[in-house]
Amino acid sequence: MDHRISFYSDYLNNFGNIDVDWQLSLDMTVNEYVKANIGTHIIYDDDIKATEERDGGVVTVGPKLQLKQILGLGLSYTF
Repeated sequence: MDHRISFYSDYLNNFGNIDVDWQLSLDMTVNEYVKANIGTHIIYDDDIKATEERDGGVVTVGPKLQLKQILGLGLSYTF
């Protein structure tokens, strides 16, 4: 298991607003031939503004949580 979290703050524009970058990775051995890894990457950045469609128009709603999920499977055979 590998866990990394970083906190950032913009000193020039919005000092005090915290941006979060969090990565979590879990490497597993299923059996002699199969290995797997599962991971997530979560980002919260106050400078990235999300948009939504409301009543036929696009409205800026502010920052949101960004999530990426990772799943990997590997086969290994030695001869």
